Amino acid sequence: MVTKVTTPSIFNNLYLTLIPKITFRLDEYFSDSRNLIRISDSNRRLKALRQGRFTVVSFINSLPKTLHHPDTITLDVPFATERLMTFTVTGLFKEREKKGEPIRHFNRMFVVVPQGSGFVIINDLLYITNPPKEKADIPFPVVPDNSAKEFKASQISQKTRMTINWSIKCLEQTNWDVNQALAAFETAKSQGKIPPDAFQSV
Repeated sequence: MVTKVTTPSIFNNLYLTLIPKITFRLDEYFSDSRNLIRISDSNRRLKALRQGRFTVVSFINSLPKTLHHPDTITLDVPFATERLMTFTVTGLFKEREKKGEPIRHFNRMFVVVPQGSGFVIINDLLYITNPPKEKADIPFPVVPDNSAKEFKASQISQKTRMTINWSIKCLEQTNWDVNQALAAFETAKSQGKIPPDAFQSV
């Protein structure tokens, strides 16, 4: 699961805070930390508080590139009303472009409010630490190379009559597993969730 950051679901005045655990193996995150217990300097606290849609997206994209383990992801909604909701996402990821591809554990808390027909994020708190010992060597799914991705997308397209782009979307959501992608397609199709433009024109 390789994540990409987009802006439509992000509020213009979003705030983001990064808090890495104090450990020598997380040195690359310390300069961006806003741990108020450890940092007393008010200027540094203010600088570490990212504000604004594009500032936040730019900062997230500057962090080490990651590959998330889908089987470790958890979602919890501790608070929800008609006007505001908070939810947390936790799990493991590895830094896929760093030597040794170190594994990290993350806990990310979002605060969202209604806007239009959906929600927008107004606050984002990201906590990063090393994984517990029993999960330090957990095997991660293998991400196929570009040629393998093209072949799988072609398979899905032939069997579902979806366009290549929509076939890729389906595969991305199922970690590039063809069987799971086909099952997800059948489920979405039976529920009427696939738009007409997802299919090839005759």
